[in-house]
Amino acid sequence: ALLRDEDPVPLYALKMLNAVLDFYPVLTAKVAELGMVESFCSYLSLDHPNNNVHNLRLCRTMAVARCVPVQLLLGLDVVHKAGTVLCYACENAVEAFIEPSLELCMSLISRILKDSDDNGSGDKLPLDGGRHLQGLYSSCAHVFRTLSRHSDRNVSEMSMECISTLEAWMEARASQ
Repeated sequence: ALLRDEDPVPLYALKMLNAVLDFYPVLTAKVAELGMVESFCSYLSLDHPNNNVHNLRLCRTMAVARCVPVQLLLGLDVVHKAGTVLCYACENAVEAFIEPSLELCMSLISRILKDSDDNGSGDKLPLDGGRHLQGLYSSCAHVFRTLSRHSDRNVSEMSMECISTLEAWMEARASQ
């Protein structure tokens, strides 16, 4: 209910929920059961008033949570949305968004590839995860390369990890 209230209440609600899940990660499953993943992912839009750093962090928390099926994340188009936010943040120098959106992208890449490995399905990624990864690479490779030269070491290292992981996946896929 707080997320549907007037500003600035949703901002504070997202911030508090983020803090609660940082301290009590076991509650992540309960938050997911309440259908909040869908809400968080719907906020990942450049024009949504709840698109903020706290929501990006909550999306990342949900992306790495094993209780949240990767198929749900892919069905909500969170990979594309995260890439769009990252591109916007980089192109418009919105520094506060760069690191959390980059963390979300890296978490999604890792999660999709890990779920594929865990299922023993080789290149058969869940719910066409390969299409989502290919789309992220196509739309964000230039941003990952730009951010690999960022003055913040954490940002540059994550960017290099994103691009190298995606390129390694694409090479492995092409050689099969």
